[in-house]
Amino acid sequence: MSQAIAPRSPGIDRFYHPPRQNEVVFAVNLSRVENLSHWEVIELVSRLNLKPKFEYRHHPKTGDIEIWLVLWRCFTSEPIETEFLLDEYAELAHAIEPDMAVVFAGRFPGGHRKMEADAA
Repeated sequence: MSQAIAPRSPGIDRFYHPPRQNEVVFAVNLSRVENLSHWEVIELVSRLNLKPKFEYRHHPKTGDIEIWLVLWRCFTSEPIETEFLLDEYAELAHAIEPDMAVVFAGRFPGGHRKMEADAA
């Protein structure tokens, strides 16, 4: 008797990782969103004309699996201008609770830093 193998979910085959050196990541941790369904988050993102990719992150110590919606990722050796994404970041952080589920961060020489939208 052969054992059935479950097919992979389409599009969720990449492992999410925090920003690496010289990388900027803009993403939503769907596993942490409390006030919207995953579909509502996807609809919100699609209105911003971003083309998200699904990624997952497995935590071996706890066995937890997080699903991430990666909206933008860029490797660069030079500082880059990310102001064009700040409006999208602010809109998502305002609509999604907790706002910590929305990540806009970069890792550059000198350490890891989170980029914040102007609250004004």
